[in-house]
Amino acid sequence: MKRTIFITLAVMGTGLAAFLLLNYYSPIQTSRPSRFDANDQALSNGLIAIDKKALPQAGGKVAAYYDAACAFCHDLPDPASHDAIEWAYVVDRMEELIIELKGREKKILVPWDGEIKKEVLAYLEEQAFQGMNPDDLPHTPEKGAKLYKAICASCHTLPDPSMHSLVVWEYVLSKMQHFQKDMALPVMSEEEVAALLEYLKPLSR
Repeated sequence: MKRTIFITLAVMGTGLAAFLLLNYYSPIQTSRPSRFDANDQALSNGLIAIDKKALPQAGGKVAAYYDAACAFCHDLPDPASHDAIEWAYVVDRMEELIIELKGREKKILVPWDGEIKKEVLAYLEEQAFQGMNPDDLPHTPEKGAKLYKAICASCHTLPDPSMHSLVVWEYVLSKMQHFQKDMALPVMSEEEVAALLEYLKPLSR
């Protein structure tokens, strides 16, 4: 009797461990809920996602490759969420994960080889975040304009305000505050964030 109870508990324990492993530690997310706004953007697990119907060249071969490779594990990142240098690193990392997953799960049918990688990377470099000339941006409201040009350009090229919706900009500015804190840089005040959002509101996507 005791042996039967022990075996039953052991089987239940193994089943529970397998469940936790598959549902909480697997790199594959089987469900990817998103709520896209009117501009086809959404915030999803720390990335700026885009509806695949809103992708540049949506319906084309390379956009389909990009969708298949990325959306297999997570929501589809907006191609404008990284610059060309960052995309080169991201695509290399993605390739490593695809190879690893294909090695473990033979049923994974993500189309990927050296030629597809080259086409996807060229596509992302073309659609990547592009910097703007500060003189091409509106100068009012004056406080927000000055903050945008000074704070954003202190770490990277100046982003086009129309690349994000206002909701996504709120998220980006919050991430910037955390980054400034982590890097021991002057952290934007809530007043400065409010001024930036006032500036970005009419210019956002």
